[in-house]
Amino acid sequence: MKRFTAFVDKRLPEHARHVLTHRTIYILPTGFGCCFLGFILLLFVLGTNYQNNLILFVSYLLSSAFIIAMLYSFHNLLGIVVSCQGEYFVQTEQELKLEIDIKSSREIYHVFYGFEQQNRQFTHVAGSKNSLKAILLFNHRGVKKVGRFTLLSEFPLGLFKTWTYVRFPLSVVVYPHPIACQLVELTNVTVQDDLGLTAQPLFEGDDFYALAPYQQGWPLTRVAWKNVAKGQAWQIKQTAHYVRYDRHVLRLADMPGRDLETQLKQLCYLVLDLSYGQQPFSLALDHQMIAESQGEKHSQQCLRLIAQYGTDQDSKTHSSIDDKELHRHTIGC
Repeated sequence: MKRFTAFVDKRLPEHARHVLTHRTIYILPTGFGCCFLGFILLLFVLGTNYQNNLILFVSYLLSSAFIIAMLYSFHNLLGIVVSCQGEYFVQTEQELKLEIDIKSSREIYHVFYGFEQQNRQFTHVAGSKNSLKAILLFNHRGVKKVGRFTLLSEFPLGLFKTWTYVRFPLSVVVYPHPIACQLVELTNVTVQDDLGLTAQPLFEGDDFYALAPYQQGWPLTRVAWKNVAKGQAWQIKQTAHYVRYDRHVLRLADMPGRDLETQLKQLCYLVLDLSYGQQPFSLALDHQMIAESQGEKHSQQCLRLIAQYGTDQDSKTHSSIDDKELHRHTIGC
């Protein structure tokens, strides 16, 4: 079976558009077809032994029908154009509906289709032009290949099974099912100034923050003596350490989930939520960083990174990047 799969993949590389020819169509008798052929041979033997021309005529007639059915079955798929391409994004355990275009210069009959890695639920297709919808379901995150697409027909009499395999340049980014959470804020009381800086008011700091009513026990060195000299109420100078805090930098370490998968699901929720609100954000996953941006492409790039994180695809990506860096430094030397 592995040899046959390698043989088919060699003859049918990935293309967005496939035209079915005699090189890509396979045909074999069905179980009913084998029984039908055996019945023909039995009639021929009986007619020959008993020299019965009527039985021989029936065997010849059925043989002709058998051959004609083979030609019609092959001709039903010949010349069909199948096309599909693109990158799709879907959550785990959520159905993905792929649209596959199928065209023919003539009517086609009783063609069924499905992907090999799924439980193939073949659907009837008739006519000269159709848009097929194949349903896929993925249970684990990552960037998946959809595998080979099968077109199959037993037209016209069910005597022959005619089928073909095609492969499309399709990739499906399966990201974790989002879990709602809020953006992580600083744990202490904070205020926001006009410059977009988050500050925590302290008595120790380098920058003036505000004046506050004096409370007994506070240090006298902080009292605004100039205001007291003018007869105003006692006030104390508050200083603060200003710390820049960008609430739209999404970090895996900031997620409140107890395990990795839960944290990734929470990251997915924030990515989708900020993208829906047209807000810019950046994403940091350990040593990987996606710069701040917004829009659909930025969202898809972040979802792809989350889907690949911690998988074999992620390690391969890093190794290829390291190889490129090593090659570049070697040339520089």
